[in-house]
Amino acid sequence: MRGDNPILLTLVLGIVLASLGCTDVLSVPVARPLQIEEGPMTGVWGEIIEAAGLEDETVRLETFDLRTDTDGTIDSVHILFSGVWRGEVVWYDADLARSDRLVLRQIGRPEQSASGPHPAGVFEALDAFLRTATREDGTITSAHLENGANIGFDSEYVRTFTYSDGRLHPLRLVAFPHDTMVYYLTVCNYAEPVMNRTADDRAGGGATGWGGRGYEQPCVVLFTEDQLTKASRIERLPEAASGGSAG
Repeated sequence: MRGDNPILLTLVLGIVLASLGCTDVLSVPVARPLQIEEGPMTGVWGEIIEAAGLEDETVRLETFDLRTDTDGTIDSVHILFSGVWRGEVVWYDADLARSDRLVLRQIGRPEQSASGPHPAGVFEALDAFLRTATREDGTITSAHLENGANIGFDSEYVRTFTYSDGRLHPLRLVAFPHDTMVYYLTVCNYAEPVMNRTADDRAGGGATGWGGRGYEQPCVVLFTEDQLTKASRIERLPEAASGGSAG
């Protein structure tokens, strides 16, 4: 029996290492195809947070990118987020893989600040917009979480909304002070040929100045209420101006 011990030990070690690896890489099945008109991100996020086992109230979103093909099927998702697991802050990088699942990889702490918004509010705002916006045939929709300080948005240049109470509310103008980092979601529809240029190239804005002046319609900017509370100036539009739809 002693001769079998090294083999048994090797098998046990292999099982232990495989088990440890499961905490570093997680696979989350998703329904396919994910259709943008159905507003799918809230449900997808619920699956992610359950698989990661993080304390929900501690989770913060740092980056988020989404893109569809021309028929509205989501073909690209990337999420970077942090949260507390067993008393420690951990970071996960999530990507849509093989078109039927999200792969979550636990990573070392990146340079980001972990001061972003809670993902649930961001995805609820996005889904509310996606369910009500009108997409023309042959367009690609992209969504990108951005951040900056000393920025402002004017509805004359880009439609801007805040999300609360399950609805999107239109803003005439919003501005933020230079010493406050704010996160906001940019959602744009593009004709397919222009996708050779990235959303960042076309959106403009940057870390300072009036972010809306570089946008090319149709784009919108979405804020969650926790981010809007950081604003130094807010002018709201009458609710009737939204026409019951963000499209």
